[in-house]
Amino acid sequence: MTSFRKKNFPFLLFCLFLGFLPILHLIWFQSPILKNDMLHHFYNWFLDFHRNWSWREPFVFWSSSYQMGMPMHAYWQTGYLYPLSWLFFGPIHPKQGIYLFYGFHFFLGIWGMVKLAPFLRLGRFGGLWAGICFGISGFVMARYEQPTFLAGYAWMPWVVWGFWGMIKRQGTRSCLKFVFIVSMQCYGGHPQASFITAILIAIYFFGWLIDSLKKGNLSQTTLLYVFMGSILALAACLPMLFSFLEFLHDCSRSEGLPFAEFTTGSIKPKHLISLILPHFWGTPANGSWWGGELWGEVFVYIGGLGFFFVFFQQRKRWMHIHYLSLLAGIIGIWFAMGPLFGASHILYQIPFANNLHVPARFTILFVFSLSIFSGLGIQNWLRRGMPVKAIYTITIGAILLSAISILLYTHPGFFVQLTEHMKTSGRLDEGKDYLEKILFLFKGISVDAAIIAFVFLLTALCRPFQIKYALVLLLLIDLTRINWEHFYLFPSDYYSDTPSTIEHLDYHTSPFWRISHYVEYDTHEYWQLHNNPHQHWNIFLREKALMTYGIHAIYGLRHESAESPMLWKWDRKLSLADKSVRYFFSNTLPPSQAYLIYKEGNNQVFENYYWSPRIELKKVLPDTSQHTFCQPPFKGYKNLCVHEPRDGHILIQGRFTSGDSLIIREHYFPQWLYRIKGNEWKEPSLTEDNFMVVPFTGETKGVELKYVPSGVYRGLYYALSLFLLSTLIYAIIRFRFTRANRKH
Repeated sequence: MTSFRKKNFPFLLFCLFLGFLPILHLIWFQSPILKNDMLHHFYNWFLDFHRNWSWREPFVFWSSSYQMGMPMHAYWQTGYLYPLSWLFFGPIHPKQGIYLFYGFHFFLGIWGMVKLAPFLRLGRFGGLWAGICFGISGFVMARYEQPTFLAGYAWMPWVVWGFWGMIKRQGTRSCLKFVFIVSMQCYGGHPQASFITAILIAIYFFGWLIDSLKKGNLSQTTLLYVFMGSILALAACLPMLFSFLEFLHDCSRSEGLPFAEFTTGSIKPKHLISLILPHFWGTPANGSWWGGELWGEVFVYIGGLGFFFVFFQQRKRWMHIHYLSLLAGIIGIWFAMGPLFGASHILYQIPFANNLHVPARFTILFVFSLSIFSGLGIQNWLRRGMPVKAIYTITIGAILLSAISILLYTHPGFFVQLTEHMKTSGRLDEGKDYLEKILFLFKGISVDAAIIAFVFLLTALCRPFQIKYALVLLLLIDLTRINWEHFYLFPSDYYSDTPSTIEHLDYHTSPFWRISHYVEYDTHEYWQLHNNPHQHWNIFLREKALMTYGIHAIYGLRHESAESPMLWKWDRKLSLADKSVRYFFSNTLPPSQAYLIYKEGNNQVFENYYWSPRIELKKVLPDTSQHTFCQPPFKGYKNLCVHEPRDGHILIQGRFTSGDSLIIREHYFPQWLYRIKGNEWKEPSLTEDNFMVVPFTGETKGVELKYVPSGVYRGLYYALSLFLLSTLIYAIIRFRFTRANRKH
């Protein structure tokens, strides 16, 4: 075992380097990762985690910076209960930790396919090739904007490896490995990633079950291990699941999404052209994306050579696992197309699944399947070889195709006349440049044909081991180039350089207010923000000002106030003043309750006339006075002083008498508790606008509030109970099996 590990250690380091290869330029230039959701959501969550984390209290359950406060362990996609979040965003600042997070999970996806290779009848090289096609594919690398999706996808081949390990090795150790891997994907990913992986495992399980029944070699012991592994995996995830289900019950998605929203973000047949020509529909890097849906959700690319070798299969060498992988890929792309072929109509009837929109995310099953068959294809290619005559024939044909494509690209006169005629006759949209797409098609064909010719020449002139290295290098250059071209570098001080706009806000009373924003985008400006932002940096700086304190942006052509919760149930009739928002940013005319206090370019800061703090006495009239009697570390408003040791723990000092009501800025959630003078903990009341209120029945000078994640604790209790029960049942069954075998 020791010699095996020593032999594999250099290979492991090589795969680790491959994982960090796509982000080397980001690390070198210290460019922050700001793709879409990363700017608006994830970085703020990770920063909030970092600010609250400590070695003494590593679990961060509540975030005050997201939607008026949120149980972040229950908001599945934040990854707050993921051990790697504690490692990369706890003691390490997210500005550095985010590189480690991405690089490690790219590596995890690659190495997972390498580990899975023996079950797929792939050698080490075939597994490495499949791992590269999967782990740093275009679809996986596009998860720069959604890191917990990346974590969920990276664990997918490991879950499959753990499942087949239980079946083939039939041991307690294999069973526990599967439990650990499933729990890692659950805690670190997104519910949709876990749901997709569950579908994949179901396909493999039922396929194996049917195959075993047909062959008559179904083992009761194997079924026992699979059953135990599944039950224990569920038990390991219960702390997450209980919290999530409680949260789902109290949020706006409790009854599922409307069907139109549920099917938003489906892949279209036209997007599959990115398998061959990744830039055909343009790229966000230069604002030329013409594909309709969000680029990152529909970009299907495993490398030109990766897709090329998919077609070099030997079906007579396939096992049932290969047919099941093919089926998984077909089902994945079917689900990804949403309502186009009816898949969404089926999924919408499933209670949990009808909360998971963007069907295009099922494309990961298609990418997973393609990567496996690409590994099989190149392995067959290297093993089987080709006649020299066929090699030279294909090489000459590819060179001719490349030359013809270059000629058509450089002399497009015929296509210019054709597109103009089609536009004049009304058959084409005059507002779109179809000629650009036609020329790009010929450019792409010329490049792909030249690469194919080069590959066949390598086959003719080089030895097999030399071909391996050359092909891997070509694949890495291709995928890395695509990644770097789609990603834009940003100034290294983006997160640390505070916008001057917010310097004019009143920090002394900051515990009491939420910064809101009301920004309207026209269609063109919204497009500019997401595409080629360096050319429209003023829009990005405006967003930076809005997001400085980790404020959640609600994207659309028209922004709502950021404090208006997207997930919480909310009374939409309340005005900004009624919601007690002191400051907000705008680039349009403000509501009548506000006045301008500062303006810098497109950034305008307003204050509500009738502001009252989130933590307030109902009897105190609001004003903007900075005068306070609070002593550090408390900050305050008049004689109302607040200190938050960490999110989810609030200490308040003041002069409270019988009949006073203290309104808390955090959104009401039933797991908040308060106590006065060290007495027993009680649950706050609920205001009409869904905030917490503490009523006073006598005179006091202080109150303490704390968030207690009862869902996590209940989940731990049930997980432990289920684990012990399952272990007992397993021991009884194993004992009976042993006795029966002894009798025989």
